[in-house]
Amino acid sequence: MAFLLIATLLSVALIAFGLVALMLPRPEARVVSDSADAHRGIPAAPAGEGPAADATPATPMARLKAVVRAGDWRRALPSLLVIAGVLGVMTFGSLAMVFVFGHRGAGIAALAVTLFAITRLVIDYARA
Repeated sequence: MAFLLIATLLSVALIAFGLVALMLPRPEARVVSDSADAHRGIPAAPAGEGPAADATPATPMARLKAVVRAGDWRRALPSLLVIAGVLGVMTFGSLAMVFVFGHRGAGIAALAVTLFAITRLVIDYARA
């Protein structure tokens, strides 16, 4: 039973590590500026058009999937840590409610919400 409480606390640590990693400064990627073309009288492409618009996926899950597929773990790991931590807190917290604290109704309801969240994450990842 103590395992459930320790796993819940470790999941909170995963969330903390992920959030700290998201706040760390990252080296900026070189961005091609339109200023090189501006002095020649060539207007910049409107927002949402041109090659830059096609490069960025539309949804956060699609962006995460693109980063994971590219193998850029430095950018993907903080988000994955937060997702794993939140799912761990939800899973182990609901199991602790049932088995440690004896709140069966609330624990089962929390576990149902957790299963729904996991299902939505899998569906969103598959669609991205």
